[in-house]
Amino acid sequence: MRDNLYFIRRNGKCGYVNRQGDIVVDPVYSDATGFADGLGCVQVGMDLHILNVNGKVEATIENASIFGHSFSEGYLCVDRNDKLGFVDEHGNVVIDFEFQRAADVVQGMAIVQLSDDRYGLFSTMGDWVFEPQYNYITEYWPDSKLTAVVVDDYRWSLRRLDGSDRLQREFASTHQEREGLLPVCPEQDGKWGWVDTRCTDVVSEQFDGTGNAFFDGTIAVVTDNRWGVSDTRGNLLVQQKYNFTGNLHFGRRRFYEGAAKPGTLVGGKYGFLDAAGEIAIPARFDGALDFVGDAAMVTVGQRRDAKLGWINENGEFFWNPNR
Repeated sequence: MRDNLYFIRRNGKCGYVNRQGDIVVDPVYSDATGFADGLGCVQVGMDLHILNVNGKVEATIENASIFGHSFSEGYLCVDRNDKLGFVDEHGNVVIDFEFQRAADVVQGMAIVQLSDDRYGLFSTMGDWVFEPQYNYITEYWPDSKLTAVVVDDYRWSLRRLDGSDRLQREFASTHQEREGLLPVCPEQDGKWGWVDTRCTDVVSEQFDGTGNAFFDGTIAVVTDNRWGVSDTRGNLLVQQKYNFTGNLHFGRRRFYEGAAKPGTLVGGKYGFLDAAGEIAIPARFDGALDFVGDAAMVTVGQRRDAKLGWINENGEFFWNPNR
């Protein structure tokens, strides 16, 4: 992983710190992206400045605003006059500003929505991999081979990311294919299981719900509003006892416990499990994002009073909560 900086807020302004908690880019900007691929972006008036890990300006994008994405594969989605397009790390426009919505570039392609509400899959080379004909397309991962698309009858079917024809089997709902497995729900209000990339059942209709994808051969699963973790065969690795369990990222998995009501994320706290399912960081945060490398963004306090900080893999702050 390339060196990155970490987004911070102080007195309502945005900047970046390094892994030691030293300020590299003073928090003086109205908005900023996360740091990824060794690059970040800040809003300066009506323009955007692309920054490197030393906080130096690499390029300027005129008359544009941050859309909320970070760099992905060297491309950044930005807004110009309420239309979305993509620029490269030098600030050059590589995909023109013509979309209503857009996801990050993954595998050299981006899911985009046109003004007629139809979704397609557009290549950074400037052509359509999937023509814009779908009600929705599920986001996918760098190692994915499939994505799910919604057609007019609101049934989900699968398409290979190489642009070949749809697979014949349909589902009431799906998540994201990763590590050769895709969580699916065959019937409305039915149980969830997962299939392989040939649409063959691996685990059939066993859980009330699942996480969005497999990570290191594991996936979060829920039954009767209690979350745990399963392996690829449907065997529980972490018993279903939490209000929520997330994906395994860099050896840490978010969990939530102490909610006021089953099935909600209100009144409790976030912590992190290790890869074996043991508590690595006790639940004490009001908000938390997944680990990226050996760091995770967390919040302390609720809503407008929430303060943003960064912790290491042991739960120690290297940037104390601030807003």
